Amino acid sequence: MFSACCVAHQEASGPAEHVPVTFIEPSGKTRVVQAECGLSLLEVARIYDIELFGECEGGGNPTTSYGEGPCCRTCHVYVDNDHLKGLPEKDPKEVNETYFIDKANANSRFACELIVNPSFKGMTIVIPSKSTIPGIYGVVTHI
Repeated sequence: MFSACCVAHQEASGPAEHVPVTFIEPSGKTRVVQAECGLSLLEVARIYDIELFGECEGGGNPTTSYGEGPCCRTCHVYVDNDHLKGLPEKDPKEVNETYFIDKANANSRFACELIVNPSFKGMTIVIPSKSTIPGIYGVVTHI
């Protein structure tokens, strides 16, 4: 399943470079996929039907509004140590939103904010088995 953003990206740029990225799903299932450069990790997860919650529909993508509404932070993931240091710094909004995640740590990032590029080659992304996300409308729980 492709989001409108994914389709527009493909049509605008033609064939794109892909890099292998490993997702470890909440169920423990490990999936190695070919992630298209220029897409967010949230979009990649959706393309491959990976068990990654992202209720905001990827609002962190640079072309849309980030951090809007109670569903922000639902695409929380952990990035492996080897690749963490090469990622762009968290913007202030991502830093603030991370404070609301029970199981956040130094490796915590939002999949909608991580745009795949060649440096992601071999990256491992761990999707938490359970995230409790306080929001405006109460608590959203994803298992």
